[in-house]
Amino acid sequence: MSSARRLTFKIFFMVFFTVVVMDVIPCHAQKDYPRLNGTFIQFTASHLKWKVEQWRELFSYFREMGLEYLVIQWSVFDGIKFFERSNAEASPLEMILELADSSAMTVNIGLAMDSDYWKKIEEKPDQVRAYMIQALILARQTADEVKTLALNYPSFQGWYIPQEIDDAHWMSEESRKILFGYLEDISSYLRKISPDKHISISGFATARVKPEALEEFWTELLSVTQIDKVLFQDGIGIGNIKDKVAAVSFEPVSRAAKTASRDFYVVIEVFEQVDGSPINSDPFYAVPAKWRRVRNQLRISAPFARRLIAFSIPEYMTPMGGDKAEILYWD
Repeated sequence: MSSARRLTFKIFFMVFFTVVVMDVIPCHAQKDYPRLNGTFIQFTASHLKWKVEQWRELFSYFREMGLEYLVIQWSVFDGIKFFERSNAEASPLEMILELADSSAMTVNIGLAMDSDYWKKIEEKPDQVRAYMIQALILARQTADEVKTLALNYPSFQGWYIPQEIDDAHWMSEESRKILFGYLEDISSYLRKISPDKHISISGFATARVKPEALEEFWTELLSVTQIDKVLFQDGIGIGNIKDKVAAVSFEPVSRAAKTASRDFYVVIEVFEQVDGSPINSDPFYAVPAKWRRVRNQLRISAPFARRLIAFSIPEYMTPMGGDKAEILYWD
């Protein structure tokens, strides 16, 4: 074969190989953008019926995207326990821990949550206090039950407290005392039963308070609790805040975390809400976001955060979530 023909063949092979590889790797995994490091996984009743093959497929997408950090939103929701076996089959939580072990991923396990949380914290202080006392009892009970299972898996990294913290309900002195008391009690208990495990919580801002007040709030919260990681939502998918001003809330909260020597991560909302409060009175409904918007969210958040965590890849950013989610996966 002549040198000219060899050169032509080499160029053809390189172009062919590049096209094939680019066609099978998600575009967001190829380009020079800040990358998602992890995702939330939000259990629903449907997960109780999932087969092993479905969990394996989900984790195959996680590996393709290079994820390393998983947050289980809750292990109990409205009384449904996602860590208990049914008919000798592995529970949803067991499947995630097992697959995370074999995929070099870490898992942070959420405690108990109920769908009335946002309604309950709107009530009078005495009622909120009583509700949070019951939440503490259930959280401790859940931790005791889950710990027996989770400690068998190396991927179990820590705990996640699922009661999200906003800037609307907890800013008064009285409500702050209730919240901080709950967080101090549950974080101390988690540290006692699993001293080497991290403790994380999520929050978000709605631009209702000034940045200085937001920083002061989170500085105090972290000073009186044993929470290690703040997973702060960008609020863009749910419409709480516009992408251009997201950094206004990231800066004070990340500063508070730095002051307390805690980790600050940003939760990237990869969905767009179309129904539910505050849009309308219908149940919450969202669709996958466009990649252009998500890419911008990543660029805005990266300077502030050690990790970028999606909410949430299974529903909104894999082929398992439907056609639009598949488009976002490949975009």
